[in-house]
Amino acid sequence: VVNGQGLHSGARTGLILQPLPPGSGIVFGSILSGDTVPALVDHVDSTGYATTLVRGAMVAKTVEHLLATLHAYGVTNLLVKMQGEVPILDGSALELCTLLEEGGVVEQPSAIEELVIDRRYAVGSEEPSQKGIAIEPADQFEVHYTLDYPAPIGRQEFEFHFTGTDAFRREIAPARTFGFIKEIAQLEQMGLANGGRLDNCLLVGEDGVVNAPLRFPDEFVRHKILDIMGDFYLLGRPLRGRVVARMTGHSDNVQLLRVLRARFGLPLLAGA
Repeated sequence: VVNGQGLHSGARTGLILQPLPPGSGIVFGSILSGDTVPALVDHVDSTGYATTLVRGAMVAKTVEHLLATLHAYGVTNLLVKMQGEVPILDGSALELCTLLEEGGVVEQPSAIEELVIDRRYAVGSEEPSQKGIAIEPADQFEVHYTLDYPAPIGRQEFEFHFTGTDAFRREIAPARTFGFIKEIAQLEQMGLANGGRLDNCLLVGEDGVVNAPLRFPDEFVRHKILDIMGDFYLLGRPLRGRVVARMTGHSDNVQLLRVLRARFGLPLLAGA
């Protein structure tokens, strides 16, 4: 069990994680109504500044950090009881790692087959200076991300090789979500970022990060990889392939996932 605040709703919120039998998949369930939505790309409703899942009356907002952590720890069957929005905690996945470690992960008798990428799939531009995302064959799950913002962030590149839980916890999980002071008014008009605080996101102004220090010199690009690890777990299984992305976000991730879903004809899990 963990409690916190929703980044976009601003409401107090929490999570209760409960084990499920093999073949169930990751399922988000309402604490109040019992309604559920599987963590599958088929149920993505919105990708504006976060990934939201919807089925019927069940809404699960800002699921990407939790899904990235479940991806890293190899959790394939889990009921996530929550209400409205996954808490943002400190803006990273560190507390979620601790939550899983304290709860413990059990090996189940039924394995889930990983999705092995057989060729290159891409959406967006192929130009190095333009926004685009692709996935290609590799020996493990890898992400190479390039972001290029105006100063004070500038250009950052990072390549993450997912060699196991320790690598994720050390290199990716601590990277916090970030936002720009100049966008605050627009986000408020959209009803977003109501829970943004100096202790749960990096706030960037014209002269630099307002709430420094950074955890990594390239914390921004590492957080983008955190989001990719979460979104790509919406295929419902581990992946073997190399993601190459430039200046992309949740909507681009989901667009590529839908290409893969159609290509591989992935079966819906029992919980779907």
